[in-house]
Amino acid sequence: YLLQVDVGAACAAIQSEQRRYQALYPNLESRLNSVGYDLLRRGLLADALRTFELNRDLFPGSWNVYDSYADALLASGDRAGAIANCRKSVELNPDREAGRRRLAELKSTSGATS
Repeated sequence: YLLQVDVGAACAAIQSEQRRYQALYPNLESRLNSVGYDLLRRGLLADALRTFELNRDLFPGSWNVYDSYADALLASGDRAGAIANCRKSVELNPDREAGRRRLAELKSTSGATS
């Protein structure tokens, strides 16, 4: 659905009717994540960012949504935003070695501390 209409309008509709969409799509988080990456691969960066933002807003307790949003932010050139979202992902899932390693790499290549 998101790939067939105006992504901004679709995201707004999903956000405003969150309960209905979550009932229709029990795996909504995963679906939005997949759509976000599909948009990113197509070079539709603004739409990908909007989709990942929606997913983050709908599922703030999921480490994966922050990790994915960090990918899109990095693709957009927003290294500081990518670091912040990667950091949040690690906070939510501190046992994930790949996340900790990625955060360290992002911070070391940006000169960021803490």
